[in-house]
Amino acid sequence: MATFSSALERVKLELDKYLPAATIERACVEAGHKWRRRKYGPVLTIQLFVLQVLCFNTAITHLRHLAKRPINAAAYCKARMRLPLAVLQQLLEHSATAIAGVEGQRLWCGLRTFLLDATSAIAPDTPDNQKKFPQPKGQKKGCGFPVPKLLGLFDACSGLIVRVVFSPLYTHDISGVPRLHSLLVKGDLLVGDRAFCS
Repeated sequence: MATFSSALERVKLELDKYLPAATIERACVEAGHKWRRRKYGPVLTIQLFVLQVLCFNTAITHLRHLAKRPINAAAYCKARMRLPLAVLQQLLEHSATAIAGVEGQRLWCGLRTFLLDATSAIAPDTPDNQKKFPQPKGQKKGCGFPVPKLLGLFDACSGLIVRVVFSPLYTHDISGVPRLHSLLVKGDLLVGDRAFCS
């Protein structure tokens, strides 16, 4: 636990090293995200969000102590909702690559080893999300939230999330795997649960 704790502290203190402002802005531009200069622009919003997650999804009221700045919870939440998913996916891949570069490539029995697993989450109840991720069949229309399925690819040696792909809830886990093929090379070992062999 001490190793994880010290690594977490290092990332929090060197957040700009692993996720520079220029990288965040470039990801926004590549995703076609347009924003105007405001208190909670993409850079500050994402840095606060990462800090919040690194502190075990701490409450926003606690986040202001960690960030050492006043935070308007409503404005911060709205700013997070303005961020396109494509921006967050690009930043996830960039930070995983940056951290892997610092930590060095780790192999298991001479192989790059990846884990694959799926889960689900709830998403904000917006018309766009309702269209992409319909609600579970047992919910009455208008009573509930869209539920996307997330398929994650993890580096087995470091635990880093390499990529996450999203699908509608009633999609089989294996249907998202082709979207991860570009990250794998000949000789890689991919480990999944029995859903991937059914």
